[in-house]
Amino acid sequence: MFLAENKIATINGLLILEKHELIEIIGYCKNIYKEVLQKAGEKFTGHIRFDLIPEVKNFRKTSYGYRWELGIRGCYEINTNSPECGAATAALHTNRSEMSLYQPDPAKRIVDSLNGKINGKEIAFVIGNGAVKKEWGDFFMNSLIKRGLKAVKINPEDLESCKNYRCVWRFGDIREEGYTEFSKEFQKFLISKQMQEESFVLNTVAQNPEEDIGNKKYLLREDEGERELKSEADILWALGQKKDLVLKPFEGASGNGIDFKRNMSPKEWEASLREKVGKNYGLYNAKWLPMLPTQEPEGNIALDISPSFMAYSSSINYLYCISRFEEYERYIERGTINVAQGGGFAGTLLEETF
Repeated sequence: MFLAENKIATINGLLILEKHELIEIIGYCKNIYKEVLQKAGEKFTGHIRFDLIPEVKNFRKTSYGYRWELGIRGCYEINTNSPECGAATAALHTNRSEMSLYQPDPAKRIVDSLNGKINGKEIAFVIGNGAVKKEWGDFFMNSLIKRGLKAVKINPEDLESCKNYRCVWRFGDIREEGYTEFSKEFQKFLISKQMQEESFVLNTVAQNPEEDIGNKKYLLREDEGERELKSEADILWALGQKKDLVLKPFEGASGNGIDFKRNMSPKEWEASLREKVGKNYGLYNAKWLPMLPTQEPEGNIALDISPSFMAYSSSINYLYCISRFEEYERYIERGTINVAQGGGFAGTLLEETF
């Protein structure tokens, strides 16, 4: 597979969720979503993804393959912009059609979830300018159309055409303070449109970072010793901690701007804290992804679990779950898994039919 001019590695195979594991994943995400909504106070509509930190227990090799018990140790991001997972799977299934025979179809589940919400209206599908969105956007839109969605591709610069559609799906990132793939004019248009009762905008655009449910500030666990980096007192607190900390921007994207204490000298860590104090950063306890041993030449792998949902205000409907793999040594060096930066992508998780 290729992303722009870069070859993207994939790992083929099936991961099967047991019923109790799937129940735990869905319940965990619903609780996190409820907490975040209460803090942000913002209604939201759209396709979202939770990036979870799994816990792997009792890992073993059997005659049927590898088996383990899956638990959840935390959530490090809620992607409320335009998760690339559905598009990446559509691209993967288009290029490797045999994989689509064994994996759930994200497009079908998304379209089924939209039934009754848009009443068969045409959607203006607007693809952003980011590499992932340009490369995979058409695959995603075509897979949605194939499953029954009435969608028309519209250029983001063509605001007049967008105004003719009650429903607009923007497939690309928009952050008030940070990386964005659309013009300010298009951003203002979406904010205005989603305020109209008869309109339907996927995904909801926050008018400011404080109303953005994707703001990582709302994932801080103060009861677990995590806090916002706001003052000298927070710097002194961080310098006095022996635990493994991560300094993360609330509005960051693609793993950018993250400092890992374990990778820095004491002087470098203090300098980073002082440079970023009061600039919308949080101090998190490090929760590293688990290592899965393999017999492959590339060595062991790191795994994360990312379930996707359709959100309608205070409720979310489960769609599907993807896994992302990365060579473990590369993950330890970089600290993140990210498809846009060449992180491994392993397709969708297949949950059992119960």
